Amino acid sequence: MKYSHLPFFCLILLLGLSGLQGCKFRADSTDVLARKVFEAFQEDNFEILEPILPDKRVLELMYYQLQATQEAEVTLQHNDMEQLSQIVLQGLKRGFQQLQRESITKGLNTTQCRYLESKARATNSQGIETTEVTVFFQYGNEQLSLLFTAVKVYDGWYLWEGLRPGYWYSVS
Repeated sequence: MKYSHLPFFCLILLLGLSGLQGCKFRADSTDVLARKVFEAFQEDNFEILEPILPDKRVLELMYYQLQATQEAEVTLQHNDMEQLSQIVLQGLKRGFQQLQRESITKGLNTTQCRYLESKARATNSQGIETTEVTVFFQYGNEQLSLLFTAVKVYDGWYLWEGLRPGYWYSVS
């Protein structure tokens, strides 16, 4: 029979897809990541960032990625990942809150901001690709920016640290 391997192929495909159900969203590019960060900023909603934050699973993948490159001596213990993910999360929350305070101080109505573009400057540190991302946006006649650092874990980009205003000046 010509299609004798079809049931086996379907079983493998179903098993593979069922394993992906628990997988978290990851950004395919720094621009996709930048748009998600801008959306959270614009809507004043940190929860929008949840899918692109490095959780314990992503940090474990990063750990294995570091080990695979053998360019760095990884001293983290496997069970430190949950604690590290909480430290990263708290830092990003503080950065987001500071960004929102700055926008209020500068008289910026984030709901009236319009995304323009993003630019990324990549670096590679000990086998892990990081990039400084600048998000440019329009507010009235002003062009402003915000900055953050992203990390690439295998084939996905995640928000890593340093969520902060870029070039801002008084718009009020």
